[in-house]
Amino acid sequence: MTSKWTVTPETTKRDGVWRGEPFWVRLKTQLTAGEQLRMQTSAFTRYNIPARVLSGAEEAPLGKVDVDFSALSLGRILAYVVEWSLEDDQRRRLPIGRATVEALHPEFVDVLNGLINEHECAQAEEKKVQPGASGPAAMSA
Repeated sequence: MTSKWTVTPETTKRDGVWRGEPFWVRLKTQLTAGEQLRMQTSAFTRYNIPARVLSGAEEAPLGKVDVDFSALSLGRILAYVVEWSLEDDQRRRLPIGRATVEALHPEFVDVLNGLINEHECAQAEEKKVQPGASGPAAMSA
């Protein structure tokens, strides 16, 4: 499905080096609304509101939110990465998935997140300079 209302599935290749070993990743140029929402909410593991508040017996205090920041990083990597050059000892491409990302070396994940940061910054800059791009429509009272 392609229209001006939907995200066109495009990717960008980014090159990196970790411990002297070159690698590349192919990242989604832009996330869809669903991908972005899943990534943004991936860190929230639970939101508790007491039953007495839900029943209306009490005013709603702030609920308790449990956050897993490692899940946010994981969700971000899984949202953006489409393909990579990472291989196992038999030169087979490592699958892109939760188990693989969780097994990666922490320092490599830092490098990978750095590439995603650079990618997001480049995409944000590109949006700023697009011809004909306009901000939200002005509202009148």
